[in-house]
Amino acid sequence: MVSGHVVTPPLCGIPEGFTAQYNHARGCFEFYPTINVLTTTAYIQQEPSMNLSTAIFLINDNVRAVLATYEAGDSAKRVMFKTFDHTIKKDDIIVVPTSDTHRHGMTTCKVVEVDVEVDFSSHIQIDWVIGKVELANAQNIKEQEEAALTAIRSAEKNKKKNELRAALEANIGVPVKSLSIAAIGVVDVPAVEVTDEIPKAS
Repeated sequence: MVSGHVVTPPLCGIPEGFTAQYNHARGCFEFYPTINVLTTTAYIQQEPSMNLSTAIFLINDNVRAVLATYEAGDSAKRVMFKTFDHTIKKDDIIVVPTSDTHRHGMTTCKVVEVDVEVDFSSHIQIDWVIGKVELANAQNIKEQEEAALTAIRSAEKNKKKNELRAALEANIGVPVKSLSIAAIGVVDVPAVEVTDEIPKAS
């Protein structure tokens, strides 16, 4: 009923599941279904779609999941990648995709774990490994280069030494080996007599 501007609920009560609202234009109460926000939200919320980047793990058992880090250190964030390369092992350096605007869309990571379990409930995108960096070949080339550089440095040292010796001999007029100081420190090795005699058996 209506008393001045105060509206009181109907004496008959409000049916369960409904809300009473007074309609001033019609001069009566009207009943509306009560909406449970939590229930309604849960009802209309759609089931999340599958992470399609993990579908290959359901299709092909040969695909592997590996964890790798972009930065060095045990605290570096681990990121999962997928690959068919079964030669990839821990501590390998791999090439992985990155932003198209960053380093030509590729960068490198270090593998910290191989053959890990895939979380199919996760919606984090799993990218493919582009390839493995063959460090052994690069290291072999560096070692060969260093050996060549060592030979070059030795040749340069000997050339400079010979040039200085020749200049010294031209200045003093005698070979440097003829100087008395050149014989200091020379150790005489006794000669070994070589014979054709076959030692007799005892």
